Amino acid sequence: MFKKILVFAKNDPLSRSLASQIAEKLKATFVSEAAIKRRFQADLIIVIGGDGTVIRAERLFPSVPKFTFGSGRLGFLSSLKAQDWEAGIKAFTTQKFILEERLKLSSPSCPAALNEYLIKGTEGKMFEAEVWIDKKPMGGIRGDGILVSTPTGSTAYALSCGGPIVYPTAKNISLIPVNPFQLGSRPIVLADTATIQIQLMTPGRLFADGEFLKTVDPKKTVTFKKAKNTARFVLLPQSSNFFEKLSLLR
Repeated sequence: MFKKILVFAKNDPLSRSLASQIAEKLKATFVSEAAIKRRFQADLIIVIGGDGTVIRAERLFPSVPKFTFGSGRLGFLSSLKAQDWEAGIKAFTTQKFILEERLKLSSPSCPAALNEYLIKGTEGKMFEAEVWIDKKPMGGIRGDGILVSTPTGSTAYALSCGGPIVYPTAKNISLIPVNPFQLGSRPIVLADTATIQIQLMTPGRLFADGEFLKTVDPKKTVTFKKAKNTARFVLLPQSSNFFEKLSLLR
C-alpha cells in the first residue's frame, strides 16, 4: 500500500535510535527533525517524538498519512508508545490498521493549522477585535487574544484557555477568548462549515500551531475556515484511545 516510507524523528537519542531500527526493518529513509533540509517524496511518514514533532511533520508533509510513536510523557497525536514499536510495525505490515482523518484550519497566505490559530496582542497591551461568523456579527473581544481551534487542538493550548474538550474526529471549530477582560466572553463551538472573520482594533500577532507567522495591523481582517485537506493518521487495534489519554491529565 505504501511504497515510499520516510521515518521522521525528534532530535534526541531515544527517538533517533528507534527511528534507525524502524527504517532498517522497513527499508525506509530516516531523517531527524533537526537535519531535514529538503523535500522528500513519501506515501507514509512514520513519526517518532512528541506532539510538536507530529505537527512539524504535518507542516512539512501535509495530508501524507502519519504513523506516530510517542517518545514523550503524553502524546495526544501518538498512535502507540515508543516501546511498543515492534508490535506496531508487525500489525502495520499485515495491514491491520485504519486511517483516521482530522480537520485542519486555513487562513489566506498562511500555512494550515492542525491545532489552532492564535491572534494575540503585542507585549503588555490589551487585544481588541470584532468577530463575525458567516458574515454575522458575534461581538467584540477584549483580553490577551483569541484562539480558533480544531477538535485536535482542543487538548492543546485551547484546553489551558478554558476551551471545551472536543472529540478529535468531530466536525467542529472552537472560538476561544484568551484571558478575556469581559464577564460575558465565553468559548463557542461552531460547525466546521463556519467562516470566521476577526477584525483587529489594536495591533496583533498571528500564530499557527505555536509558530509566529506575521504581525497584523489595526483595522485589518483575518479570515479562518476549514482547510480543504485533512491530516491523516494510522490507527491500529491496540492504539490507545482518546479517553485513556485524557485520563493522564488528571
